[in-house]
Amino acid sequence: MHDVFTLYYLLNKDKTYTIQRDVRVALVDGNRGQSIADLRMVFKEPEREHYIAMDFDYSDFIDDFIRVNLRDVNL
Repeated sequence: MHDVFTLYYLLNKDKTYTIQRDVRVALVDGNRGQSIADLRMVFKEPEREHYIAMDFDYSDFIDDFIRVNLRDVNL
């Protein structure tokens, strides 16, 4: 569902609450690929532009998912 949510977010930013924080991805064995974010309330200007979705309109997400997947696509 992560990929589906990413597409939903890009098309429905007004229905998603995000925060901007620094996010790092671990590169060492054992934790490789793990996303690590500093969620403390101490404000520090992020070095890069990363947004973390904290809340969203779940019922709208489900409705959108069903609507998109059930629509008639003529190729």
